[in-house]
Amino acid sequence: MRNQTKAVMLVIASIIALSGIGYYAILDRHEPSVGERAAAVDLSLPFDAYELTGEADSRYNRAFDLLARACMKNAGFDWYVPPQPNSGFDPKRRRYGVIDPDIAEHIGYHLPVSAQSQLTLRKRNEILRNPRAADRYFGSNKAGNPGGSDKSADDGCAASAYDRLERSVGKVDEALLIRLNRASLNAAKNQPSAQAVNKSWQTCMRSRGLSYASPDDAIADKEWKLNTPTASVKEREVATADVICKYQVEMVDVLRRAEVMIQQKNIAENSKELELLRQAAQAREKNVAAVLEALER
Repeated sequence: MRNQTKAVMLVIASIIALSGIGYYAILDRHEPSVGERAAAVDLSLPFDAYELTGEADSRYNRAFDLLARACMKNAGFDWYVPPQPNSGFDPKRRRYGVIDPDIAEHIGYHLPVSAQSQLTLRKRNEILRNPRAADRYFGSNKAGNPGGSDKSADDGCAASAYDRLERSVGKVDEALLIRLNRASLNAAKNQPSAQAVNKSWQTCMRSRGLSYASPDDAIADKEWKLNTPTASVKEREVATADVICKYQVEMVDVLRRAEVMIQQKNIAENSKELELLRQAAQAREKNVAAVLEALER
């Protein structure tokens, strides 16, 4: 018997050695945690090719800030730009509700706001209290109305920065992609696979003593005061359960797969218009690269 046991162990050792897998590597195998799954989750979608998302969007904002600072400096005014690029919050990580356990645990359903972005906002507001600085940034015909559409010979530093980054972009239907993005998400939620996984999510939440029709319903709970700076303990607990259940039933993966199919169909149906948007995104990235090369220090 002892010889048989020894023989079996030798066979196992041989398999491990031949496969290149260490013994302790086998022992260390484990199911990924919710945090690990959140970090590795695939949020890419076909529409990404037609707009600036993630890091590309952050680079665009950085280039805009640097152009605005140079313009303000030429007029004798300061314009605060943080020393390091502010990556900001990626809206795609809220496309399917809260999906990050750390965010759920600390701020619930509130949107994350970095200390750097708060400092930037405060410093810029201080600068804009000077009416002349505000006129220079927004344009003399737009002070107090930065969203104005009227044009003048001097539209201000914000407009000139925008114009530089939009050079050679051409006229495209930006609203089309917004409409298609919204429609694809709504359509995905109504797919049979998504409806089934939503029921599984409901069951998971009920096992934790919580009753919500969907993650959207949980976010919209009127008990949460999302316009206040901090989240309540209960909000954070519900958001944490929401995230755990999403990964338990694989909700994010199911919704994304449904959206991929819908967006691929939309691309085939709107190929001409979307190709113009793709070219516009490429032109913007080229402009951003040129600005960052010239102004980033």
